[in-house]
Amino acid sequence: MKTYKFKICIVALFAIGLTQSFVSCSKNEESAKIAADGSSVLFNIAGIQDPNETSTVGTAASNEKQARSTNTGNIQKIYNFSDFDVETSQAAPQTQTSIIQVGNGVLSSGNQARTLRAAVMATGIKYRVMIYNNATGAFVTSVELTAGQADPIPLEKGVEYAYYAFSYNTTASIADLNHTTPTVPTKQDADFLFVNGTFTIPNINPNQVVNINQALIFTRKVMRIGAVVDTRGLGARIVSANVKYTVAGNFYTGNFDLKSNTMTKATPSFTPTSYASPLTLQQVNPTTTKDSVMAGYFYFIKDDASPTTGGATIQVSNLNVAYSSSTSQTYTGPYSFTFNTAAEATNLSLNWYMKFTKNFVVVEGVKWAKGNLYDDGSILSTNRPQYISNNPFRRFNNDNFNDTYFYNAKASVGDGGNSAATNSGDPCRRVLNAQSIAGDWRTPTSSEINKMINSSQITSGKDLASGFTYIKFTSDGNPNDNVTFAMLGQFNWGSGSWSKPNEGFYWSNDGNTPGYYALKMKTDAAGAAPQRTPFAGSSSGLFDYYHVRCVRAN
Repeated sequence: MKTYKFKICIVALFAIGLTQSFVSCSKNEESAKIAADGSSVLFNIAGIQDPNETSTVGTAASNEKQARSTNTGNIQKIYNFSDFDVETSQAAPQTQTSIIQVGNGVLSSGNQARTLRAAVMATGIKYRVMIYNNATGAFVTSVELTAGQADPIPLEKGVEYAYYAFSYNTTASIADLNHTTPTVPTKQDADFLFVNGTFTIPNINPNQVVNINQALIFTRKVMRIGAVVDTRGLGARIVSANVKYTVAGNFYTGNFDLKSNTMTKATPSFTPTSYASPLTLQQVNPTTTKDSVMAGYFYFIKDDASPTTGGATIQVSNLNVAYSSSTSQTYTGPYSFTFNTAAEATNLSLNWYMKFTKNFVVVEGVKWAKGNLYDDGSILSTNRPQYISNNPFRRFNNDNFNDTYFYNAKASVGDGGNSAATNSGDPCRRVLNAQSIAGDWRTPTSSEINKMINSSQITSGKDLASGFTYIKFTSDGNPNDNVTFAMLGQFNWGSGSWSKPNEGFYWSNDGNTPGYYALKMKTDAAGAAPQRTPFAGSSSGLFDYYHVRCVRAN
């Protein structure tokens, strides 16, 4: 009889479990059931969405990874400084995203049941999930979780739960909130992400342990402005920089109510009328552009009344850049750039781009780099990144052929390599990039070289420091600006020696391999009329090494 009564009790409990009265047991009793049952929910981060932000589909990438920062909208202004030019532009970020495959995860009512595209949250980011009984509103648990880690939360079966998840998109720990009125303060220096929804752990069989996956797609709830510093046009990587901002207008942080999904303005507003502390810089794309494109972000709540007028100024100072593994330079500044604070009404994110470019000189309509191309020989790999020298008279560093400045014909047209530095594709297109892509620079065509050859605005002379003679081509419309081509001779790899002093050889690239055309120039210290003519280089293209002078591709 005892056994029979025990079976009846089990059936009765199963029936009761289908009703809400099952939740009325004490906290200790509920905890005991959870521990004994082992059922759980596992939250999976499916990504981050920025409402109405411009997106492109690509491979999985961390938040705010751009394929190239050249697609930054129309150039608003070009600032000319003695050491470089800076192009500024303003646009919504073009975030590279992935198509999210939720798999067996449960899409909650807080997410859109469709094919999703979202930027991936970086591993190690902290977020907190608060869980309530959706029928009674009773608090169940609050757990801090970490993106990229599997941390199941034990819960009772047969109950519909409401969850509220938020994150500052950082690795810092997040404190618990008031469980009755959970309100989160936003921060001036941190993102704010939120997602909410419901889920149920099914109770089909009382004796079966049920573990479910719940996909989370966070949504950005604050305005985010990024100050993006891009030094690829300098042929350099960012070592450090002080980037500050000041605005005319009021910015507000907010208080976000998790349960009502509403934001209210915090008082007082913060008005950085004087330059705030330097922004923390981070790599925009750690895979491709690395530390040659870095951004600092500041955050405020979206409010139609503020900021809508006035301007903002970004100030960059103490910009330390590395031109190679052994050469760096600090540009003290400060350099100031003005932007409009009013973001497009349909976007929650806006980037202010500052693209530092090595000064180029326009000759016969072509933008010529002021120095020759070279590669960092300390990087022992094929397809190594290229750089643009700030010294037109430097030939190469004799230390194990590091910093080589000369290329053979096959290297310059992209159908092979050389033993000094293996190059595939146009080497100018690989300035600070690991592959031949549509970069900021390219090798000039033979037609562009012919245009410069026919220019009448030239001078010649000898550089006393290096001992090389040179020809200078005067810029279009600017008699005080010019581009210098030094007579560096040519290098023969077979003999390991330089030849033809007082002559300069510079490759062209017409995008094909038949015929290797170069610019040949000759001058002497006596100041005789310089000679300029295109000519066909070695047909083999294996042993004759000339220099490369890049032109802007845009």
